[in-house]
Amino acid sequence: RELWSGAATVKLGGGPPDDLGDIPVLVIVGDQFSVGDFVMGYGGVLHDYLAAPSGEERSADEAAVRRVNAELDEAWNRRDAAALAALFMDDADFQWPTGELLSGRQRIDEHFAAGVFKQMPVDLRHLTTIQRLRFPATDIVIGDGTIVVARENPATGEKPHFRASFTSVGLKRDGRWRIAAVRMMPWKDDQD
Repeated sequence: RELWSGAATVKLGGGPPDDLGDIPVLVIVGDQFSVGDFVMGYGGVLHDYLAAPSGEERSADEAAVRRVNAELDEAWNRRDAAALAALFMDDADFQWPTGELLSGRQRIDEHFAAGVFKQMPVDLRHLTTIQRLRFPATDIVIGDGTIVVARENPATGEKPHFRASFTSVGLKRDGRWRIAAVRMMPWKDDQD
């Protein structure tokens, strides 16, 4: 009965179904308003925003996340605090097993440059082992694993200088994975 064009905005959510608010709106290409009685036929899905990524996309993301961890080990082993901190989001958190919390990339950089790397013997190496990666969304990864800091050629029976289990959260922004949060827990054997 009526049809016109005009300025529009899109707001999803606030009512059933609640998950509509989670659908990303990339761009509004046009708007039309109508009042009338009409029946719409079945449509097709042009782009499924909620679809799981393909196997190739997931494999590429897993490889990229593992590269970030390898870059972290390399930066640590060079004692390069700036390179290590660059792997973190600006507002990242890093928590030691003691509970000490470092907030923000700059604080992480300062802590490693002025503290950890100044005190660390040069023959110690950092090794991250990822045991599990989970992708709750296409741009979020949760990683679980272990960190061991030990001499490159330890004597028989020599314990590592430091070891911990960790859970980390990574975010993909502008096509690049970065660390958003790390929580380290004492190694199980070290708690006894």
